[in-house]
Amino acid sequence: MQRLASLLLRRALSTAPQRSGGGRRGRHGSNSNGGGGGGPRIGELPSIADVLSAHKEHWRRYRPIDLSASWNAIVKLVDRQPAQQQWLRHDPAALEPLASHTAATLQSFPARPVAIAAHSLARLQGRSAWRADEALWHALAARGEECVDDFTTQGLASTASAFAASRRAAPELLDAIAASAARRAGSFSPRTLASTAEAYAKADHAAPALFGAIAAEAAGQAADFSPRDASATAWAFAKAGHAAPALFDALATAAVAQTGQPEPPRWHAQDLSDMAWAYARAGHAAPALLDAIGGAAAARAAEFTPRGLAMTAWAYARCGVAAPALFEAIATEATRRIDRFGADDVAETARAFAVADVRHEELLGACVRRAASLGREMEATTAATASATASASASAVEGAEAEAEGAEGAATGGGGGGFSRDGLARLHQAQLWVEHEWRRPELLAPLPAALRARCRDAHAAAASGRPVTGGCRRQRRDVGRALASLRVGYEPSVLLDEGVSVDFALPQRRVAIELAPPAHFLRSGAAGPGGEDATHTPTGGALLKRRLLRSLGWTVVPVPHYAWQTQWHDGRGDSDEAAEARQRLMAKLLLDAIDRRAAGAAGKQEEEPPG
Repeated sequence: MQRLASLLLRRALSTAPQRSGGGRRGRHGSNSNGGGGGGPRIGELPSIADVLSAHKEHWRRYRPIDLSASWNAIVKLVDRQPAQQQWLRHDPAALEPLASHTAATLQSFPARPVAIAAHSLARLQGRSAWRADEALWHALAARGEECVDDFTTQGLASTASAFAASRRAAPELLDAIAASAARRAGSFSPRTLASTAEAYAKADHAAPALFGAIAAEAAGQAADFSPRDASATAWAFAKAGHAAPALFDALATAAVAQTGQPEPPRWHAQDLSDMAWAYARAGHAAPALLDAIGGAAAARAAEFTPRGLAMTAWAYARCGVAAPALFEAIATEATRRIDRFGADDVAETARAFAVADVRHEELLGACVRRAASLGREMEATTAATASATASASASAVEGAEAEAEGAEGAATGGGGGGFSRDGLARLHQAQLWVEHEWRRPELLAPLPAALRARCRDAHAAAASGRPVTGGCRRQRRDVGRALASLRVGYEPSVLLDEGVSVDFALPQRRVAIELAPPAHFLRSGAAGPGGEDATHTPTGGALLKRRLLRSLGWTVVPVPHYAWQTQWHDGRGDSDEAAEARQRLMAKLLLDAIDRRAAGAAGKQEEEPPG
């Protein structure tokens, strides 16, 4: 096999034409560190053509470090010189001899050239149309797994990042890197801790032991994290769904302390939006951090991407942080650039303002107009696809599909697709808020009827298809039993005409009993006597649903998980005594709700119930 690879390589090199890439010609040294025969270093060659020419001339003398240095030199040239990027775009096949040589000799690569080659190939893939074939990536993964314990900490991080960025599945390699990195986490720098966590989150590769080791080490080094590293770490843990309250507290404390320094580090717009998104996604309460981020983000809203604006608005709305200056800045900037917003970003922005109950007519009008335009384009896409399907002509199908793809691309401003199902559901929630709580239905007039129907259907489907986890399933069962024992007429899992779901409804009294599982609350580092979170602060989304139900004429009875679970935490969950205790709690919640409804009928403001 090695002999065959060598023969194929020689043939590729012998037939590869000399190419001009804008650099000078001549003999080139192959030594990446010194330039053999007086020639320049590989990293100093002025063009991709020169790098490839040096490889063609001296390939027999190339060591693994020379091959990896060649890839590193090529990607740097592409990064720094647009002309080199253009040259590679016109002739990507020119890289094949170098790629073949690398694949054929990977088994002899030490750890450092493996890491450099993987990192360079991933960067090159992100910056050009050229793609290394699966065989090369497979060989890199296999060799990386073999020498994983020889990697430096930077090599571990960069190799994991390379495979995550290239979207190449390498589960055995990532498992090996995770095991090695977890053992050596104490020697990782803040940058390598952040990039390793980020790589595993991007790859969606489960590594709980690694995340636990990173969390412990990063919490101790939090004061040394740059804004980029702090936001990347928080983002990774939130994306991976790995709970790390001590880490989140440490990162928040360090970030707030940095803002008080005489020369505080500058946070880029992406870092601000990522940090806010991470704390909201993790459901971790950090009001001081969000206050600091909000002030900086409001002043620099023009630097945010449309996606960044939408996600920042969502984060503050979910965490229930009052930030009027930030929401005004987001509204102003989003209104100005609304035509650059993709479909789901429009929906997310509108819903965020609904959750926060920020009534900005100019922004809402811009979102509605943009959504209406996107909705019409979605209908055109659907019609084009249907027409193609009905036609027996293959050319008609191809043409209609191309037309559909073009319409979808325009509908998202290049984002790749129209409204997602989640986006439609979010847009429906924003419509409910405008119509029933804000009471300005005329603002929704531009929305096509077909789009509004799609939104309602998506919201109803999301409500009925939402998975019920173990703890919530038990709470749902026990609440039903308590209601049955009280002999009140109730209906479980009711979908109202407006598309809003109710966990348990008492239709004649118009009482909505809503379960409040842990996901409906923010978390903090403070723990209650039973080990549960002590803050019990509902998320913005949970509060929006309660507000919408009240605006539709329902009295809402939240049943918080922490109050309900105390009835069976002592191990007597199915005993008669526990059942009676739950019945008494349910009776008290219902009586309190009836009292609140009576107070509302008497003209008093109905208060938000606890939990």
